Amino acid sequence: FGPCDRMKSLIMQGNATQHPEKAGKGRTSNKQHKEERFSCETCGKEFQRSDLLTDHVKIHRRQKPYGCDQCEMKFAKPSYLKIHLRRHAGDRPFPCNQCEKRFFDIYDLRKHFLSMLKIL
Repeated sequence: FGPCDRMKSLIMQGNATQHPEKAGKGRTSNKQHKEERFSCETCGKEFQRSDLLTDHVKIHRRQKPYGCDQCEMKFAKPSYLKIHLRRHAGDRPFPCNQCEKRFFDIYDLRKHFLSMLKIL
């Protein structure tokens, strides 16, 4: 499944906040949308919500609306900015349970863990 043509157009423009036919009609339950999938036309990745697809499309379009207030870096997603801000703050909330190292994000911890497995 994927969005209708009208919704695809809104997603590609970065304006998909709500389906035009549902505007003003109250919210639908997750149960109604459980089977619905939104696919990226560029890479085929699927999402359960249109807003996640909208954020994802920004990566392909190199749109980076979320700027760091401490340097000139910009990001496609607010979560990427959040991880970046940890670097400025020196916050490393992800500890390795095998050594004393700590990491800025779960992805760095996962890479570290995999490298530890190669050593063993």
